[in-house]
Amino acid sequence: MRHLEMKEIVMDDVENGVALAKVKELKEACVSFLEKYSKPQSYLKYWTCGYDEACRTDIADKLEELIHDFGDRMSTGFLGTPYILHALSDNGRNDVAYKLFFNECNPSWLYSVNKGATTMWEHWNSLQEDGTFWSTDMNSFNHYAYGAVAEWFFSGMAGIRPDERAPGFERLILAPRPDLRREEDIPAGQRRITSVDATYDSV
Repeated sequence: MRHLEMKEIVMDDVENGVALAKVKELKEACVSFLEKYSKPQSYLKYWTCGYDEACRTDIADKLEELIHDFGDRMSTGFLGTPYILHALSDNGRNDVAYKLFFNECNPSWLYSVNKGATTMWEHWNSLQEDGTFWSTDMNSFNHYAYGAVAEWFFSGMAGIRPDERAPGFERLILAPRPDLRREEDIPAGQRRITSVDATYDSV
């Protein structure tokens, strides 16, 4: 048994040739799609640069730039939203993660909270700033919570994470990621989180 680089796919050696060919075929298809449909020179290099540390840093830099250019807000869709805070915290951008989470402008988590939400909406603009609905047809205010971020409170802020070598929280990793933003870097209306109280009740 040995690991393949793409997502650490594990399989018998006799299957490696087929697997590598499939991975290469998938990567070529993705690149072809981006060349055809994406903005010129937009994100193509991030699909082709591999998975080395320098490339990871470049991608994290680009993510931070995109967030900043969008007014320190996210522009992710339904599937990307649950991972954005982890992507930032896991790549040395914890300050950006805190700033993003505590943003109250639309689109943001706290925008919907300030509008009275107690569950995740189907759309960021389900209820618009003027009080009107984005749509009266497809507009759930109690959607399944793919956009929820409470898990990041535990694994990011409090730093309670499972050890992948001991699944099911048989052993855990405790590594809090505190809010270390300087006062001058905290946007108006936000404040630094100075303490977190969290517990995990294992079975």
